[in-house]
Amino acid sequence: MELVRFDGADAGTVAGWAGSVEESRWWCSRDEVTPETVAGWVAQPDTEAYGLVEAGELVAFGELWVDDDEDEAELARLIVAPGHRGTGVGVSGVGSSPR
Repeated sequence: MELVRFDGADAGTVAGWAGSVEESRWWCSRDEVTPETVAGWVAQPDTEAYGLVEAGELVAFGELWVDDDEDEAELARLIVAPGHRGTGVGVSGVGSSPR
């Protein structure tokens, strides 16, 4: 697996990963997520978006919100592709085996 900067080209893919309103609310506190929503998040200042890629396929998305004034960072909007949930992608470190 490889962690890469997310450039927004796969915004539509990520937007489709929440399969219901309930999942969308759990993920990002929104009733609906569109490709434009994801692209807008990626474009926000102080937001660094990343994708986790396995065998050329995007399998997870997440953001790092950086607050220089508070000297802190926060992980946000983490989601794993439906077909890869339950496989350890969300709990394993990049390059390590699932726990």
